[in-house]
Amino acid sequence: MTNISWLKKLTSTLKYYITMEYKTSFEYFIVYLPQITKDYIELEGGIKLWLDTTFNPAEHRIPKAKVVATPKYYDTPVEVGDYIYFHHNIVKNEKFKLDDHHFAVPANPNDPLVYAYEKDGEIGMLYDYMFVAPEESDDSGHGNLIIKRQRRVGDTIQVGRVRYANATSLAKFRGNVSDKIHFRKGRNAKFNVNGELLFRVKGVDVNFVYNE
Repeated sequence: MTNISWLKKLTSTLKYYITMEYKTSFEYFIVYLPQITKDYIELEGGIKLWLDTTFNPAEHRIPKAKVVATPKYYDTPVEVGDYIYFHHNIVKNEKFKLDDHHFAVPANPNDPLVYAYEKDGEIGMLYDYMFVAPEESDDSGHGNLIIKRQRRVGDTIQVGRVRYANATSLAKFRGNVSDKIHFRKGRNAKFNVNGELLFRVKGVDVNFVYNE
């Protein structure tokens, strides 16, 4: 057997065992991610502008990947072949790295690092999470508002409109998709959802809802 034939057979065998190994999981989603950072912007005419990903690296990480195995311990609507949105630090944490392109994403409902999934182009939220489209705040006053709870002095209120949510997250503040909300400081992790900039927010972190 030639060296080339032997190498092809070895590569095929490794791919087989990797596929078998990642068919099932217990507490994690196993995802496949061919590239962990977005290192270029494509301009008109197919011209690529390469980026320095060492500057503000979190902004360049890709927190979306294809699911190759789902957790046995937790019941979710996610299936193999769907895509999930997860915490950007997953791809830089060695304990979640299985190989260069496969990562384990914790799915425990008490402390999940996965927030949403995409099935056939449709976005669905997981646990108590929502995606919120950011909006400018109204500095002229709060007007007629439904107050959920008082904010702490010094908190910076973030403003947005609920874009994607599920029954669990909406029940936390008795809201609806498209509601304009204020949410707690530090709850505005950014996600690029099919070209749209959205914030990840939990239902319990909504301070109040505009009564429009």
